[in-house]
Amino acid sequence: MKINNKIIVNADDFGYSLSINEAIRLCFSAGYISKTTVMANMPAFEDAFNIAKANNFLLNVGLHLNLFEGTPLTEQMKNNTSFCDKNGIFHTGFHHSYKRLYLSKKDRVCAGIEIEAQILKYLQIGFLPNHIDSHHHIHTNLALVFTIIDLAKKYNFKSMRTIRNLLSSNERFMHAKLLYKKVINRFIRRSFVTTDWMGSYPDFSNNYQGKGTVEIMVHPIIKHEELIDEEYNAGVAYDYKFSDFKIYN
Repeated sequence: MKINNKIIVNADDFGYSLSINEAIRLCFSAGYISKTTVMANMPAFEDAFNIAKANNFLLNVGLHLNLFEGTPLTEQMKNNTSFCDKNGIFHTGFHHSYKRLYLSKKDRVCAGIEIEAQILKYLQIGFLPNHIDSHHHIHTNLALVFTIIDLAKKYNFKSMRTIRNLLSSNERFMHAKLLYKKVINRFIRRSFVTTDWMGSYPDFSNNYQGKGTVEIMVHPIIKHEELIDEEYNAGVAYDYKFSDFKIYN
């Protein structure tokens, strides 16, 4: 089974858990995915490195920045209630607030320290600065995009995921949102290699016209002994079998 060379299938959340690590390993083995991105602050990070090294896909692993789940690597972030709860654990408040557009100086500094710590942990274990993206697309939020771009350039990352732009016809008429996406992608493309298009498998199957390169973002899990891409829309989970994907030659 071979993936079209115009298409990158990237599995997010490597390192999130042992079960997700195993799902991603199996996806590589079956040829369902071409790359993955790993979460440096999550419990199965070291296991992810060992799996990638043992199964010869170390060069296909990028960094999946995370300010959304788990425990921060830095004390500054643990003590920053804009991102964490009273126990120093990331919460979802940032993702669902105006802070996606604007952060105080203190918040920006704490976020930058945490992001740099995740980059350093990723590099120090033995991964290379090939690609960078983020959990729940935090790197495309206006409040953080320039901080992340500057740090990714500092550590010589070569490519960065763009904001989702494989849009349905209905979404294309959301002019303000479309303009925001174009502006953010322009900033990213000034400094990094990118694909022309990015979206989930449903975005790809419904909207891709075959022109240009595309990244398909997937989230592998094992369910009922099947390899499943678990996607979310408006908070509802949808399961897609990798064996049913219509992207393989």
